[in-house]
Amino acid sequence: MTISSTTTKWGLIGRWVLAFLGFPIGGGLTYLIIGGVDDPLKGVLGGAVAGACIGGAQWLALRHSKTIDARWIAVTSAGLAAGVGLSTALFSTATDTASIVNRAAVTGIILGVVQAYMLQRKGGASIMWAITVALAYTIAWPVTRLVIKDNVQMDFVVFGSSGAILFQLITLIAVLRQPSINSSV
Repeated sequence: MTISSTTTKWGLIGRWVLAFLGFPIGGGLTYLIIGGVDDPLKGVLGGAVAGACIGGAQWLALRHSKTIDARWIAVTSAGLAAGVGLSTALFSTATDTASIVNRAAVTGIILGVVQAYMLQRKGGASIMWAITVALAYTIAWPVTRLVIKDNVQMDFVVFGSSGAILFQLITLIAVLRQPSINSSV
């Protein structure tokens, strides 16, 4: 590995970790626009807004990759909208741990699958991405519940910064293992 490729790899890592900011920005913007997610329709709307912010932050981090283009933003927005809407319809907005984990799992699976589909269409290794995103999303919500209880009680659409940083660190493993994502860095 050359010095320039090492520097570039560290740049990718730094950009990806900083992309966690899409979660609090998207969650805050969503809360300003629609308030808390207390029904499936607000779940769809909130997921779309937050997903666009999250997808935008991730796209900024990965835009140098040959497999990630601006459609990543739309795919992430649609995936989060479908995931939050469906999970809210299935498991309501209860704030007990089981409900939070169930909603997070459904949302994470849908988000992971739609993002993985886009990677697969561009020649990426998508199954690992889908599994990693689903697991990271499912783990991030209970962590936020332990650290910042207000996010859960206020029906925020996405987890707080503690969960977002954890999500980005877990998915960083998949980013680094996806040759189609990091081959151009």
